[in-house]
Amino acid sequence: MSATTIVRPAPTANPPRPPRGFRLLWVVGAVVAIGVVASVAFLTHYQPLSPGCCAGHSDTTYRQGAPFWWAVSLRNNGHLPITITGVDTDDGYALLRTRGIFVLRDIPSAAEGNYDPRTYEPFRPFTLGPGQERGLLISTVFDECTRYARGTANTYGALPVSFEVLGLPRHAWVDLGDMFTITSPKSCPGRV
Repeated sequence: MSATTIVRPAPTANPPRPPRGFRLLWVVGAVVAIGVVASVAFLTHYQPLSPGCCAGHSDTTYRQGAPFWWAVSLRNNGHLPITITGVDTDDGYALLRTRGIFVLRDIPSAAEGNYDPRTYEPFRPFTLGPGQERGLLISTVFDECTRYARGTANTYGALPVSFEVLGLPRHAWVDLGDMFTITSPKSCPGRV
């Protein structure tokens, strides 16, 4: 009886490996993709706006049709320049009706609490660099008291602002605290 001998098969060549450049391409592509996703996530949550140094308003006693103004400075607390593209004062059923939005002409004047309407110009988009601020003046008139019961009020404490960062549009509510309150008068022309 003879024993079967097991013969080891002849060695085969190693399977071909992809070229090193191919692996490097995959690594670079993955890093770029992660960078893009991180940048988009950062920019979609980027909100550098805050109230600046100054805010003020005229007399809050309601007088139907009388002018009322309020001013606030906006500050860019971020590390990227932004362009303020709009301020939404959608009055809806508020006790104030907006007549115009104005921007302070001279940037340093915002730090001085300048509320003189002659130092403002009609709103148009403007850029705020990191750490810069600029004053806004909102011109309104007292209106719509017929929609409110006597003694009820509107408190103004946030300003919706549209801006762009690196060309991407963004929107934010800038918290102004309880800046001022307008109370509906006891007597209102046209109220039933």
